Amino acid sequence: MWGICSLLAIAFAATGGAVLVVDNAGTATMLDHSAWWLKLAAFLGLLGGVSWLFRRRREERFEPPELPLTVVPPFDSSDDSGWELQANNELDVPPVESDSSMLADAVPASHGVPGSPAQLQLERGDAAVAAVLELAEIMLCFGRARGAEQALEGFVNARPLVALTPWLKLLELYRQNGQRQAFEVLGLRLRRHFNVASPEWESVGEVFEELAFVDEEPSASIDQLLPQLPTLGGVGRISTQISRTWGSPECLTYLNKLLRDNRDGERQGFAAEAVRELLLLIDRMESRLARTA
Repeated sequence: MWGICSLLAIAFAATGGAVLVVDNAGTATMLDHSAWWLKLAAFLGLLGGVSWLFRRRREERFEPPELPLTVVPPFDSSDDSGWELQANNELDVPPVESDSSMLADAVPASHGVPGSPAQLQLERGDAAVAAVLELAEIMLCFGRARGAEQALEGFVNARPLVALTPWLKLLELYRQNGQRQAFEVLGLRLRRHFNVASPEWESVGEVFEELAFVDEEPSASIDQLLPQLPTLGGVGRISTQISRTWGSPECLTYLNKLLRDNRDGERQGFAAEAVRELLLLIDRMESRLARTA
């Protein structure tokens, strides 16, 4: 509309501002009002220009921006990095905490109290341990030994005090794959966190061997179990404390303390046979407390 008005104004101005007037007698007379028409033409032209600018800016404001096109490359199933990435992402490992805070989490004073924060935190830790061990076994079944190692390495680096079993499993994998240097370095690190002697290259697998002679009945009393555990049962102070507290959260706390209290690496640590017996008692105690919770 404003464009049409602008054109009319320019046309009138081009005629010199003359207006054609016809009277009743049919006589045509040209009236010159050039000054008035020039003002009108300028005003209408200005309105047309402002209208055009306003419409142009409004169109630019609502014009959607162009989004860059992202091309996702196809997944290469021949590369092992997919398995290794799965190992790192599957576990939901939290940021590394200080050793002192994780030690307090690993041996909670209120273990066994249903619904307590310590109990819930311990259950999450147990679930994470079970998940990483299961993931490692699955990878081994598919021949992904390096992926299994990386899953366990990520876990022990992020949560070194949660459990001993991921450490022992990783040591066993190093032994099976002939990685002696990595085995020895990890063994030294293990002593910093647990009251466990650095495993020997030839005997690391003994920790995972079943104690076939031990009574497998979950409800077996401690008096039935201790005689079948020659290492722990032969230490009077330890066997007395276990017998006194057996069946209570205090006993589980004591067993975990035996496994973890290494006096900042000053102690020589338990050998593989004693570690195996401690893990057995901890497993029995956890099962017993879970049934009574």
